Amino acid sequence: MEESFESLAEDPTLKKIMSVTVHCNLHCEISKEARSLLYKMSREFLINAVKHGRADKAVMSAEDSGSYLSMYVEDNGVGFCNNTVECFCDGKSYGLSKISRLCQSLGGELILDFTRKKGALVGVRLPIVSLQ
Repeated sequence: MEESFESLAEDPTLKKIMSVTVHCNLHCEISKEARSLLYKMSREFLINAVKHGRADKAVMSAEDSGSYLSMYVEDNGVGFCNNTVECFCDGKSYGLSKISRLCQSLGGELILDFTRKKGALVGVRLPIVSLQ
């Protein structure tokens, strides 16, 4: 999984507009489909950081602890609109709402940190058993 995240961070198009640091501490075995899913989610988070948050730096982290895998992207952008969850349920936030529904179907959750003064922290917390 770390190789997938590193390849995303080194993507030439993304590298032109954003610096991405990767911290990966995964020890669990997950399926090829799950790796692809996590890659797509992290890509969506990074695109949103640039497109909506106007970020130029991000840290992508992944770890497993107990029976859950957590993957987060933290950026230095302008943060979230209105600092409310409702801004993602207005039909304009297709990517995040789709990820939220997918996480729920896997028994996990989409994590949005609204308490930050600057930037955003977006991630997922998923049961490892659903990723194997």
